Amino acid sequence: MIAGITTGDDSGDVATDRDHHCLEIGDQPDAVRAGRLFVVERILSAGIAAEVADDAAVASAELLANAVQHGQPPVSICAVIQGDGVRIEVQDTSSRLPMRLAPSTSNMTGRGLALVEQVGCRATAGRVQDGLVRAATRFDR
Repeated sequence: MIAGITTGDDSGDVATDRDHHCLEIGDQPDAVRAGRLFVVERILSAGIAAEVADDAAVASAELLANAVQHGQPPVSICAVIQGDGVRIEVQDTSSRLPMRLAPSTSNMTGRGLALVEQVGCRATAGRVQDGLVRAATRFDR
């Protein structure tokens, strides 16, 4: 389930090593759950409010599920504590960016980014080093 845990800041974000924690998830059925629980643990251990952790858990699960379903392994999630908030980043090795689909009552997928934005500040997606795809959102205390 868990391929590896790393800490450290090599993303260019302003954070110290103790504030930037990443987990590479596997492809087991409970991988998304493990990533979500990892984020909640990091947020609570940083002293950030439980309400923020709850919203970040929802967003983390959505971003991870999207990366697992539509991206390419390995998939990793990072919780970056920044000042009065936390930035959640999910990265996979796919070259395709997440797509925002038009709302539909008949489609079972396509609501993830909109849901993330409902509980977070803003969802962003882009290519980072070596063309890898990263989706992120930020939550404030």
